[in-house]
Amino acid sequence: MKSWLYRIAYNQAMQFFRLKRKNQETIEKIKNKSNYYTLEDKDYDLLIKIKEVLTTFEMSLLILIVVEEMSYAELSTYFDKKPATLRKQYERIRKKLQAELDNIKEGTINA
Repeated sequence: MKSWLYRIAYNQAMQFFRLKRKNQETIEKIKNKSNYYTLEDKDYDLLIKIKEVLTTFEMSLLILIVVEEMSYAELSTYFDKKPATLRKQYERIRKKLQAELDNIKEGTINA
């Protein structure tokens, strides 16, 4: 029983450090990419609006797929969901963002 608990603690610690390393790598990727792109004020407003529209889970999933380029199989271990479920959720997020962009273009921003 004791060895089982040690193994769980070890696995949790390793997963924590892997995620911490991935987060640092993500920050570095974003910093490197930001050298190539400059954002105007309207772009910042758009990013803020996107953040308001999406839930925390949706934002996390979007970042992990787009920025980190993680596969659905990898994500399924983190979120404890089937890859097909995550694919469908990502599709819904994209539709949600597209609808919001269409509303912004039409000038009918929903608060």
